[in-house]
Amino acid sequence: MKQRSNITKSIFFFIMLSVTLSYTKQVPLSFESLFPSTWFKKALDSCMQVWDDMQLFQERGQHINQEDHQLLLDSTVGRLVYAHFCLEHMVKTKHKVIADDIAYLIQVVEHIQRISDQGKKRDNNERLLCIQKISNQLKLFLEKVIVAHN
Repeated sequence: MKQRSNITKSIFFFIMLSVTLSYTKQVPLSFESLFPSTWFKKALDSCMQVWDDMQLFQERGQHINQEDHQLLLDSTVGRLVYAHFCLEHMVKTKHKVIADDIAYLIQVVEHIQRISDQGKKRDNNERLLCIQKISNQLKLFLEKVIVAHN
């Protein structure tokens, strides 16, 4: 009798376990599904990657071989263009952003500009000029967004 009770409990346990496992497969609870990334967040992440790349460029620019140096600057240009695209799309979709967040992003872009200015003094590279031009456009665009936001 006691053995039958243990078997019943085991069967019940496995049934409940299989039900639980089947529900976990049906309900995707990823962080991205619960908190989707906004266009502003994508632009901010891209600019933060640029900041990190520019720091690397500033600290190790002379010790990086020419090919890696060009690749670093090319990826920086691409990330800035992507950030600009994300911000334009944010405005088109009328996504609301807090003015303080935009002001923070402007500070990040200004820091990128300062680093690229210092790099331009050391190495007059056309990609650095492109980084400066895109970051200037990005800053002007963000300032327009702040004015329109107020």
